[in-house]
Amino acid sequence: MAQANLQLACCLYFHQSAGRSPEFLEDCFDSCYEPVLEALESDPRLRLNLHFSGNVLEFALARRPAFLDRLSRLWRDGQAEVLGGAFYAPVLGSIPERDAVGQLQYTASFYKANLGRVARGAWLSLRAWDSGLPVVLAGAGLSYTLLDASHFVSAGCLPESLDGHYTTERAGRSLGLFPLRAELASWVAAGTELLPHLQELASHGRADDSFHAFALEGHALVRSGAFGALHDVLKEQSHWLKSELLQSLFERHTSRGRVYLPACAYPQLARWLKPAAAGRRYRELSEVLEEMGALEETRPMLGSMLWDNVLVKYPEANRLQKRMLRVSHRVDRLRTAVQASARKGEGPELDRARELLKRSCTALWRAQGHSTYWHGPGALPGIYDPRSRYTAQRHLLSIDRMVDSLLKDPCQENWTFRRADYDADGADELLVRTPHFSSLLHPGRGGGLWELDLRAALIPIQTSLTPVEEPEVPRLSGNEIALVFDDEAEVGAWEVADSAPLTTASNGASARRRGAFLDRFLGPETTPSNFAMRQFRELGNFAGLPYEVLPVIRPEGPGQAGRIILGRSGVVKDVGSTDLLRIEKSYCFEVANPRLGFGVEILNRSRDSAQVWYALEWTFGIPSGESEQVVIKATAADDEEQEFQLADESVDLGELRCLEWRDPASDLAIIMTFERPMGVWWLRIDSDFEAEDGRRSVVQGNTLLVHDKLEIWGGETHKIGMQVDFLKGIA
Repeated sequence: MAQANLQLACCLYFHQSAGRSPEFLEDCFDSCYEPVLEALESDPRLRLNLHFSGNVLEFALARRPAFLDRLSRLWRDGQAEVLGGAFYAPVLGSIPERDAVGQLQYTASFYKANLGRVARGAWLSLRAWDSGLPVVLAGAGLSYTLLDASHFVSAGCLPESLDGHYTTERAGRSLGLFPLRAELASWVAAGTELLPHLQELASHGRADDSFHAFALEGHALVRSGAFGALHDVLKEQSHWLKSELLQSLFERHTSRGRVYLPACAYPQLARWLKPAAAGRRYRELSEVLEEMGALEETRPMLGSMLWDNVLVKYPEANRLQKRMLRVSHRVDRLRTAVQASARKGEGPELDRARELLKRSCTALWRAQGHSTYWHGPGALPGIYDPRSRYTAQRHLLSIDRMVDSLLKDPCQENWTFRRADYDADGADELLVRTPHFSSLLHPGRGGGLWELDLRAALIPIQTSLTPVEEPEVPRLSGNEIALVFDDEAEVGAWEVADSAPLTTASNGASARRRGAFLDRFLGPETTPSNFAMRQFRELGNFAGLPYEVLPVIRPEGPGQAGRIILGRSGVVKDVGSTDLLRIEKSYCFEVANPRLGFGVEILNRSRDSAQVWYALEWTFGIPSGESEQVVIKATAADDEEQEFQLADESVDLGELRCLEWRDPASDLAIIMTFERPMGVWWLRIDSDFEAEDGRRSVVQGNTLLVHDKLEIWGGETHKIGMQVDFLKGIA
């Protein structure tokens, strides 16, 4: 019996996150990218659909121009199709439409200039889809994209009908959709026994208009040898097995019909894009269905999956994304101002503004790359990479500085204050900016300092990571993992599993989230070690809870500082004692110097005296990324000077009058001076994550815990004051 024909659209995507070293990228070209082009050049019948993320193409333009020439020739000759998409690989639905369109248009212009043509197909990062994308993609001149077949099934399509392409639309803007067959991708990735699977698939083909598409991560496919196995099968079976380009299939074959898909993303991320408890439940349900032999059939019906859930799971991803949105809005204001100037025909100043607008857009788009905002199985570190988060924030800081200069923002000379819901959580935050600082205070989250940037030096200080629990970690470790629970039964279960002593929380997990200038009241058994592991008793209801904003004390004149005061009345409760306290804390950012003044007043609202252990937590990132390089110089209460080299273990620095935190790699010193001697602990913050080669640990930042055991008489107020100076040029 004659073998039925089978057409395959083979899609390989090659993504690299920002910050990869030139040496790493050179190796990628030598071991992966060049061999793929060599395979195409050696076999005129082989056709591949390829996508390269923008930083790979930029590297090729700068260091490997011949690679782009070869890719252009293969595209022109009909052997390769290069898929477009947003240049710096954002999740399109997570960024403003104006930026999405800008990135898509930038890709088109880059392709036209360096590859000689414009793509008709779009690659979506993480195959993340939402119903608004047809308008964005079609508006940018794109005709089709690729999504996982399981999402078509969840929308009502029959699995046996997914051997073609479909049409969707929004507001009358249509877009072609190619279903990607997961089982086909898994056969190809396995690298063995591929031919029988393809023969079986061909036997179920409906007619000559039948074809199947699949997509695989190119690095893994080439390095595993599976790409070579696929090429061998395509060469040996070329009389019935054809590799095809998406554009050719789109033009030759009519659509299977109209379809509307729910918001979705790459299916294998289902449990990783959810909070850990929901992710574990998803896995457990999948295991039950697999035992019943019903997993593959029912998986598409397990509910839609939003990439946006990473903003729930990772608070830092949410903060960074909202900050990016804030900066995007400022870039749009700059764009409007440049357009207005262009209409007036202004001269040299207009040229400078256009150049800064171009640089601002590029920096903004780089900060939107998806890799920084999430983490998944065997993926790059992503959100766990402190350098990636630090780099993204530096991009945003550089934009702010350019926009401030062109729009003549008053913060360049004076203290400025704005109040708005910057992180879209339903509560206002306070934005204070001076020539030296940009800071965001969150009254609703313990009155903490969520952002603290040295504007002139382009150094973001608050870059550490909040504790996160992942669904696939069998034994939690690393002091970024919170092992403190409210539920006694849950505590017992973890104690049995880990043989680790755990305690219950009095205020919930949110009270233990790390932060800057958070007020804590500690149990008497607290040590640097158990505080670092978040296994401590929080006796007060202050950290992480709402503070009221007292009247803002605005500057009395130009160049003078203003003051923000936040207050909260709460309770400190331990066995046998309950103290009613009120905290009022003030932030003062100087205009003339990079200096932060901070004060705390603790009022005992009871008649009886209160004996409490007060601690002020400041967790911040490491600009250099290397805690081993950091040196702490301290002046003790008796004026004796000491020096500490940071190591793996937490350090009790003793009772200090002054502390100098020096990081030579970033050329930065932070000097804390206390009005009266205070106890200080230093804690290194690290976290474990799943990497491509197994579990890894990475240093995320530092915690400086300033503390004092107080006795406050009824009706009296205890005052604590400190000054923090930030100095560059220490090397």
